[in-house]
Amino acid sequence: MKYPKLFSPIALSPACVLKNRIVKTGQSTWRWNQDGSAQDSAGEDLYENIARGGAAAVIIGGCAIEDTPGIYLGLWDDKFIPGLRHLADKVHKYDCRIFAQFHHSGPAAWPRLGALPISSSSLGLDEIPMKPPLANPCREMTLEEIREKQRQIVEACVRADQGGFDGMEIHVAHGYLLNSFVSRVWNHRTDEYGAQNVENRTRIVREIFEEARRRCRPGFVLGVRMNGREYGADGAITLEEAVENARAFEAMGAQFINVAGYGYGEAPFRYCPDYFPYPEPEDFMKPYMEAYRGKGLWTDSASRIKKAVSVPVITAGRMNEDLAEKILEDGDADIIGIGRGLWADPEMPRKILEGRPEDIVRCTRCGTCEDPPVGRPRRCRVNPAMGRESLFAIRPAEKKKKVVVIGGGPGGYVAAIRAAQLGADVTLIEKEQLGGTCLNVGCIPTKALLHGAELYNEAKNASEWGVYTDIRLDFTAMQRRKAAVVRKLIGGVQGLLRANGVKVIIGTAQFLD
Repeated sequence: MKYPKLFSPIALSPACVLKNRIVKTGQSTWRWNQDGSAQDSAGEDLYENIARGGAAAVIIGGCAIEDTPGIYLGLWDDKFIPGLRHLADKVHKYDCRIFAQFHHSGPAAWPRLGALPISSSSLGLDEIPMKPPLANPCREMTLEEIREKQRQIVEACVRADQGGFDGMEIHVAHGYLLNSFVSRVWNHRTDEYGAQNVENRTRIVREIFEEARRRCRPGFVLGVRMNGREYGADGAITLEEAVENARAFEAMGAQFINVAGYGYGEAPFRYCPDYFPYPEPEDFMKPYMEAYRGKGLWTDSASRIKKAVSVPVITAGRMNEDLAEKILEDGDADIIGIGRGLWADPEMPRKILEGRPEDIVRCTRCGTCEDPPVGRPRRCRVNPAMGRESLFAIRPAEKKKKVVVIGGGPGGYVAAIRAAQLGADVTLIEKEQLGGTCLNVGCIPTKALLHGAELYNEAKNASEWGVYTDIRLDFTAMQRRKAAVVRKLIGGVQGLLRANGVKVIIGTAQFLD
């Protein structure tokens, strides 16, 4: 086996063993039913598909502890337990574990109806680490409010347990509610929940762990997601403080530690370790470029934390199978978290295991999933079926139809291929050249590179349809060999269309009565 570490099992507890080291990290999808339930929702289809693809576990991000219908998966009421069980059963069919990750934005929330977001401390406009709309002034929680939020989180753990989930990831990362207590960026309190020392700043988490452990069954796994480091603000969590926090989390009963990070700056994706270098890293991030180019920012922190604790440590960020195996071999982490990569291709683990890495549809890190239209669920640029698996399933049509597709760019030729696979008689009409303007490598290099990557994946997948397409792309030489690259890309599109029986007209066409 080429990746023995990646596909070796690991135990989170005697009763919870992961079949491999690949875990789908927690991300909100906004694909649940309008009332927050799971059963028969698009979100349920999405996670069943990821489980089917070979991941050892899925962490369901965006699980709400208070009434937030239409966006997050509901954990705030017992009425959700049957739907949780339905979801868990679907995931468990594939020997895949399922964890909830509760969500409360805390100071990262948008102000609602004039009310300030809650946090560990009250911060005014001149005290918050970023200016609106990236951050907003926030209000200090009273002791009574702290108790109420702890109760809601523990109740969410109990419902996840009763719903057949394998565990809960307590979210103490990014800029969210519990992180506002462990980070001195937000925590200016002087009471027992202040940031004066590790005992006080982690007290709110310890009390949650103690009560959740008391009320949940012994086999229910409790883990934590934490910032291994924060960047770009006074009081940001240092690596040394993160190590102290990790040791405290282990001592209070955390059975795994999932290491993330957070940056305070103008970059729009502060919790994704991809985007800060573009177009240029801000000054406070320049010292971390070597780690970014190496095993990644999160792994840089996870490696130090792993040396300080004995429970399994998860790392994430721009992962592929070779980097993952290297991290595991070097002892930098125990488990590899993959988020957007499993949105792009839920079958990624199985393809790696079967020795078909060239068939993986890679995440291009374009950020489309992080910036959906207002009021719409998350989507993926390279996987239009994400969250719409039932709708996009390729099944032969009961009645064969004639379909005309106008335009031979990426959208057009893929639509033509998919329509043909559904059994339609397809004609594609393109006025100038197949591949569209994306092939103008000199004018739009980034778009051309992404289009080339998509076409490469399409061509590789064509082998199962009995067609050989000769595409060997050297992106570093694309500019120098523009004409040759364009010819190869066009040839690849032509081959895919021929393989699926699509008729192609280059030029103009007129519809006749």
